[in-house]
Amino acid sequence: SISKNVSMGYHGRFSRGVFNLGNNRILGYDTKDGKLVPNGDAWIVKEIFDRFISGESITGIATAMNAKGARTTRGKDFTNTAVKYILKNETYAGDKLLQKQTPVDYITHKPDPNEYAPSYYLKDDHEAVISRDVWEAAQKRLEERETAYRNGDTAIGTAHHALYKKIYCGECGAFFSRRTFKKRDGTHYKSWICSERQNGKNGNGCKCRSIREETLI
Repeated sequence: SISKNVSMGYHGRFSRGVFNLGNNRILGYDTKDGKLVPNGDAWIVKEIFDRFISGESITGIATAMNAKGARTTRGKDFTNTAVKYILKNETYAGDKLLQKQTPVDYITHKPDPNEYAPSYYLKDDHEAVISRDVWEAAQKRLEERETAYRNGDTAIGTAHHALYKKIYCGECGAFFSRRTFKKRDGTHYKSWICSERQNGKNGNGCKCRSIREETLI
């Protein structure tokens, strides 16, 4: 009962455009008087967007930012995932999407598919780090990349391989991805795995087995 009341309270505040960041930190922003204000790390975000809309790969951007000494909010090096998260974060355009995910059930501690969870999009909620034009250009390129990936037209990233986009999953039809795995003795080997299985809980649930690269070759 308390959980439901809390959830209803969130919905009420979100519908009025009221939200609390809590302990969440956003690279390039500080919270002052309940509002997001750009800070000294905003240059990192600006450069990531500028490099991306100029045609640079996500892998290349991560490498370049690490070489410049840029770090995430946790003080770690940039990865492809971290760069992509920034490029998809509407916060940097001055907007805020509330209730992005389905609320977690109080009993099961898992997202409740039966829970009513409307999203609320606040436009021009705070000072933007990048312009609206840059944001839209970045989203357009992200969409083009994802469309090309789904159609098998190109491999995302810079590490191309002769087998990319030539191996399909026999279970679900998705492409296989190349991954590096570590043995118990510390050495590494290359293996190929269904991209949907690789996505784990975010994938389609495929359980197709992986296969070592030397076997494929």
